[in-house]
Amino acid sequence: MNDKAVVEVPVIVAATSPFMNIVFDEDDRLNATLEQVNNNTYDRLKICRTTMTLDGGIEAMENMAVIVSYTGAFLFPRMKGIGKQQVIDSTNSLLLLLMFGGISLDAVSPDDVGFGLLYGTGYFLAAGGASGANYRFLTALQHQAASNFDTIQLIDSSHYTKTQVYDAIETGKPVTSAIPEINPTMFLNGITHYRQYQLASALVFLWSTAESLIGKLWLEKVIPKGSGITGRKNFVESNSWQAAYKVEVLFQIGTISPTLYSMLNEARDARNKLAHRGTTPSFEACEKALEGTFSLISIITSDSKDEGKFKHLVNSLSAVHRPMTGKIEPRFWREIPAVPGDKNWGDTPFPRHTEIELLPLEEIQKRKR
Repeated sequence: MNDKAVVEVPVIVAATSPFMNIVFDEDDRLNATLEQVNNNTYDRLKICRTTMTLDGGIEAMENMAVIVSYTGAFLFPRMKGIGKQQVIDSTNSLLLLLMFGGISLDAVSPDDVGFGLLYGTGYFLAAGGASGANYRFLTALQHQAASNFDTIQLIDSSHYTKTQVYDAIETGKPVTSAIPEINPTMFLNGITHYRQYQLASALVFLWSTAESLIGKLWLEKVIPKGSGITGRKNFVESNSWQAAYKVEVLFQIGTISPTLYSMLNEARDARNKLAHRGTTPSFEACEKALEGTFSLISIITSDSKDEGKFKHLVNSLSAVHRPMTGKIEPRFWREIPAVPGDKNWGDTPFPRHTEIELLPLEEIQKRKR
């Protein structure tokens, strides 16, 4: 092949969030300046570059890897056996590994899975087919067409080296291999909805994950006991054992603590009220579902030795809802454009509409007399 031959491979692009960079090493950081952000003169080629590869676990991709871009997008070959659902499942499985390894990203959305072109040079372009905010942001950055409200994220953006990503994957593998019963997309969607304060969706996904884990503990801790008793196996494996009953038994045999018992009961009660009455769950109930799910994972992966093994992840994921304390020191300022009524509007004439203008309460009462 001569040097001028073009190698162009159609790919499926899964754009992730929140925005971050995957770099070769610390010297590979973007380091965009405020002037570059405001004038769209940042290093566009880095935004179009790839950095590393990962095993996507897709049978159709035998001997092929998922390519990870500088912006954290996941690139899959467009080929038979690789469709949107396979991309979503593979990406979220990798994101789950990363989460347990300390790198937390939102679940990838179907709206953020589109098409692209990967070149033999290791650079790529998103080329359409998706309408999600993350995919549109990626496309706008690559075309240097994003507003500076968006490109401000390029300044001191969070970043991980490829070594850190590989290490996070290896750290996460023992955890996820111990809990094959959970659905990575469902679990990550629950966490993502929780962080976005979408309480009903968060509770549904988190409680479904918790139920899967309760079922696993039931199979491991309850069913093996007295396995030689006639008729017992059919009884304890029957559908009559709902999650509430399983939690009660697991509590009585000491598998779960009183604290976890309370958390699971509160989450289950809120989920039942949502399902049967349409009652929007409280934030506290969703928080209990989040912490309870991670506590169940802790029990399973530590063989019941450490119920708080992943407490640090719960604290990290819930930090977005904690009020900011201390002094706020903005690093960059932008003038807010004035509208009529603002002190900075001045004397410039503007269209007046008396029917929408606000009046003092005293003036309204005076007009009614």
